[in-house]
Amino acid sequence: MVKHIVLWKLLDENKQANTDRMASELTALVGKIEGLISMEVGPIFPEGSEFDVVLCASFKNTAALQYYQNHPLHLACVDFIRSVTVKRTSADYDTEKAGSAARPADQVPDVPVFAAAPPFDPAANSSAVFRDPPSFVPGSPFVPPPFAPPPFAPPAANVSRPEPPVVEVTRPQPPVAEVTRPQPETVPFAPASTAPVPPPFFNPAFSPAPLAFVPPFAPPPFVPEQSGFSPAPFTTEPPAAPSPVLDAQPAAAPAPFTPEPPAAPSPVL
Repeated sequence: MVKHIVLWKLLDENKQANTDRMASELTALVGKIEGLISMEVGPIFPEGSEFDVVLCASFKNTAALQYYQNHPLHLACVDFIRSVTVKRTSADYDTEKAGSAARPADQVPDVPVFAAAPPFDPAANSSAVFRDPPSFVPGSPFVPPPFAPPPFAPPAANVSRPEPPVVEVTRPQPPVAEVTRPQPETVPFAPASTAPVPPPFFNPAFSPAPLAFVPPFAPPPFVPEQSGFSPAPFTTEPPAAPSPVLDAQPAAAPAPFTPEPPAAPSPVL
């Protein structure tokens, strides 16, 4: 089963009459639209809430809810509702996917209503701020006693205390020495000349010489005939002949090796 809940905010003009007409026209759709199981429409309390009228309808399934929203009888009611409301919100949910618990109404005990809560006595139990009333029944909601402000205590009388005398101490001021400084002699300013001063780095008598164009330097071409230089021909010198004196002298033969005899021992040693 699918639940369809709608909240409306009505215009201030004819609010009660429009609420009654909306309830009568919407509840009359039960039995005329397939899939619509039940519908409840009524005002919201307390007055001054964000919305004024609530609708709670039950449908067989989601397809039945979509069929209801597009049915001509429902659309006829929608035209009137839009003309007398300024705000709307809605919510849908599937009861098979939602947790639920129910109890027969005749088995639900009434909520006990206390005529008046007893006054709070701080001396009876100073550690408890809220106490259950004497007629409290276990399992019933707790109703705290009304707040009792503390007793009013008048402020203490103003006690005037004498102010201590104020002693004025006068300290002598040191003498102020006046120092007179001679003023420098003022010399009147007299301009040296009234002729206009030419601007700096300007001489009207100076005229620069015209700039002469100097072509770049090009050396003359080198001519060997005119220079008078003739290189000597290159000749190859023959190898020098061997000297006959050095070549005719035979090579010296090495002297034969003669070992020296060992020295005789000294008789002293």
